[in-house]
Amino acid sequence: MSLPFFALILKLLYVRRKNFYYSDHAVFTLYHYIFSFILLMAIMGVGQLSDWTGISLGWVILLLFLVWIGYLLIAMKNFYRQGWRKTIVKFLILDFLGFFVVLFLFMVFLVLSFLV
Repeated sequence: MSLPFFALILKLLYVRRKNFYYSDHAVFTLYHYIFSFILLMAIMGVGQLSDWTGISLGWVILLLFLVWIGYLLIAMKNFYRQGWRKTIVKFLILDFLGFFVVLFLFMVFLVLSFLV
């Protein structure tokens, strides 16, 4: 449910770039979400492996989380072809607004689950 909102935030962040349409941002977001879900599966798999073996693999989970952050930053830099400074600022704004969108959607679904 958050994918269209994430793409909308990207559209608003890159509103002055007329060569990008909403669909371009949606496709970029789709690729990011696919990568995120693969990394989340890997993180959960490492967590299960850690539970089964008793070996602390928290550093692997931290590394995968940093890869997740780095991937989005580098993907934004490559896709939108802007300098590092603008990309980092827009990355931080995207993360901040994206967090509140996800939080809002969580609250909506929580309220709806009590109503149904």
